[in-house]
Parts: sequence; C-alpha cells; structure tokens
Amino acid sequence: MFGDQFDEARFKQGQAADEIVRSVLKDAFKARNVTAVEGEEAFDNFAENKAIRQIMDYSGIDYLVDTFDSPAFGVNHRNHFNERASRFDIRVETGSTAPSELDKLRKADPWDIVPKYATRMKIPDDDVEWFRIVDLAAFVDAIENDGLEPDMEWDDWDSGVTAWMYDYEDLREREIVVAEFEP
Repeated sequence: MFGDQFDEARFKQGQAADEIVRSVLKDAFKARNVTAVEGEEAFDNFAENKAIRQIMDYSGIDYLVDTFDSPAFGVNHRNHFNERASRFDIRVETGSTAPSELDKLRKADPWDIVPKYATRMKIPDDDVEWFRIVDLAAFVDAIENDGLEPDMEWDDWDSGVTAWMYDYEDLREREIVVAEFEP
C-alpha cells in the first residue's frame, strides 16, 4: 500500500526508532501517554474514507501527546538517518494538489487539528546524535512577522516535493527551538 509518496525502507527504519521518540517525548513534556498516529502499515494519503489516525497523519501529526493535566497535542516528527542532516526542514510543495506542511500551519486556526510541535532526531548508524523540539506557532510567526528565511531549499525532482531548510542557530536565536537532547 506504499504509494509514490512513501519509501518502504525509510518507513520501516523510522518505525524501528519509535521507542526512542516516545521516550524523549514523554520526558520532554512529562507526558503520561505518547501514541504514534501511524499504524504498522503506510497508507495512501489520497484514499477516501480514511480512519481517524490517517486523517491526523495527513494533517502532519505523527505522535499524540497526553500530559493529563493539559490538553493533548500533536507532534510532527522526522528522523534524519543520514550523516549530513543539520537543518530544520519543512515541506513547502507536495508534488500534488495537496497543501504542504507549511501551508496547513499558515492557514490553521488555534482549534484546528495540526501539530503544535515538530521534532527532528538525527540518528545515523542507529545512534542518536541529537533530538530537537521546535514550537511551530513561533516558527510560522517568525516567517510571517520576523523575517525568518530559509537558508537552503531541497527538491525531490521525481516527486515534486520541496522543503525549506532552516539553520537551527537562527531558530535558537528566536527561541523557536524549545528543547534539545543529546545522549
């Protein structure tokens, strides 16, 4: 069921790192429950009659965090398995008519179902190098009102996906990176 938008090997590799992600999210947010939204199998983003977890995933939510004493919230997550990964990335083109991650965040009202945070984990050679948590509302606000510009653009010519890349130092200066963990 992997469509053009999925790389099955990367999907399975990401699932293998799931326990690390859950553990860090639990510690970072003092959460009682952290649930992965994606199931055991990838699904077609363009399918009709999606299940709730599929709609949440399509909305950019990879994990749902329940702290018990405040409302649950969504987290967008990506693992970086290659050694060169060093920037925060967000998709700005999907290669289809579907809105991008940034488009959805820009259009979101406070009560809409979109991720509150984005997490990125660099995990080359099965060892975690770093884990960073980005406040997405502050990120979008900095783009729209504080002149935050990407320092790089990444394009996948085959799929039509484009991502803007941001230096973490720029995000730290604006207090958009709200937590960092290194082993």
